[in-house]
Amino acid sequence: MDVTLGMRNVRDRKIEKLWLSQQKYIERVLEIFNMENYKPVSTAFVDHFKLSSKECPTSENDKE
Repeated sequence: MDVTLGMRNVRDRKIEKLWLSQQKYIERVLEIFNMENYKPVSTAFVDHFKLSSKECPTSENDKE
């Protein structure tokens, strides 16, 4: 585990995966706006928003 530019980096060499987390940054922003005690809520995804096929991964490696 390493921290770069405020992002926590976790790498699993065995399965060749890398995860990035901005949890601390988000917690800091919530604190600045006095929202650290608010509870998360789900929001609906708008129907008119469509993803381009250019942005969608095609291979299994890209999907992961």
